[in-house]
Amino acid sequence: MPKKLSHILTATAAERLRPTEPGKRRDVADGTVPGLFLRVAGNGAKSWSLLYRRKLDGQLRRFRVGDFPALDLKAARKSARATLEAIERGADPAGDKARARVEKRMAQEAGLATPGTVAWAAALFDAEHIAAKKPRTQVEQRRAINKVIVPAWGARPLTGIAKADVITLIKTAKAKSGPVAANRLLTMAKTFFGWCVNSDLTAANPCLGLKTTSETPRDRVLSDAELMALWTAFGETPYPFGPYFKLLALLGQRRHETAIMRRADLRDQGAAWVIPRATRKAGGEHLVPLPTFAREIIAELPEFKKGDHLFSTTDGLKAISGYSKPKARADALARASLAKAHAEGGPKPDILDGWRLHDLRRTMATWMGSADIAPHVVAAVLGHVDSSVTRRHYNLHTYAKEKAAALEAWAEHVRALVTGRAAVGNVVALRG
Repeated sequence: MPKKLSHILTATAAERLRPTEPGKRRDVADGTVPGLFLRVAGNGAKSWSLLYRRKLDGQLRRFRVGDFPALDLKAARKSARATLEAIERGADPAGDKARARVEKRMAQEAGLATPGTVAWAAALFDAEHIAAKKPRTQVEQRRAINKVIVPAWGARPLTGIAKADVITLIKTAKAKSGPVAANRLLTMAKTFFGWCVNSDLTAANPCLGLKTTSETPRDRVLSDAELMALWTAFGETPYPFGPYFKLLALLGQRRHETAIMRRADLRDQGAAWVIPRATRKAGGEHLVPLPTFAREIIAELPEFKKGDHLFSTTDGLKAISGYSKPKARADALARASLAKAHAEGGPKPDILDGWRLHDLRRTMATWMGSADIAPHVVAAVLGHVDSSVTRRHYNLHTYAKEKAAALEAWAEHVRALVTGRAAVGNVVALRG
């Protein structure tokens, strides 16, 4: 939220405002017109914006009023007041601007640019609905829209999609990717068409009456032999995915949250990692103490000039994505390693069948449980949110020390497996 000054913003103060830190954005509230603020970009450029709540659903929106000093303080206030009056009558200037931008872009595109098509509605849905979500949610929703729904129906009229079309799409997804993926797709389709109905783009939601199917919770836990084979394969997998996979195994955090890890999120001289609220699936910041083994891996990662993502192929500007192909290559390396070991009397090379990256997280948690680490500490390591009254209002302990000890114990267990050396120290029971 914009920072309020101890006094009302003046023309002189607006002229003198600078970023608080080089390269870091700064927002300063006007103090006269509600919601109006001056944004000072990291490079010193300034612009006026207006925060407001949309009448339709109360959603907080930001509308760019204009650039400073082209639009001075007096003119910005006048424009903001006029905009607020329109908002009070039901207008949504940020949404209208986004819609116009999308329609202009789509008008320049061939094929799927026809207004009224599913692709046209999907672009509006992205600009007005998905763009307001958390980054993690944006990735998940855009994946379903852009990789499944638009390829299947993009050129068809939105009003022409029937329940039978949805059923066919969901059945295809279930056969290809399983019941969980099919359920997520159905949920996304319901959200998309529900938004289209509420936005008067179509009259009916073809997903009404369709229900998700039952899901069997996964219980896949990697054995020590599998973990050793995979670790060797991760070591043979080049940057960025090799060290990325290793940190997934050592820290047990969600794959997307680990993929977008930034140096700016490291604390205490690299001894801890704070996952920001905005990127968390569960919401709220999450402190992850970094065990020695993990810090050693991070210390070997390249440092970029254009951005600070730890895992990037764009000089740090963007984080990695698309894990399936690198994982498949690591699987092939691990199976080759197991086949070689099997020829010498080791385990069968097919024991890696059916594993997923998320199983690394479950494997860590299961080992911690077997090592007599208290369940609430394991939950804290995983970043699970305890919604009980006691936890929300009374027990505000962060379990930072307990999490650090648990992660260190797990990391040393992994180190012992992959090096053949005994783990450093003993696992301490953390049930206090």
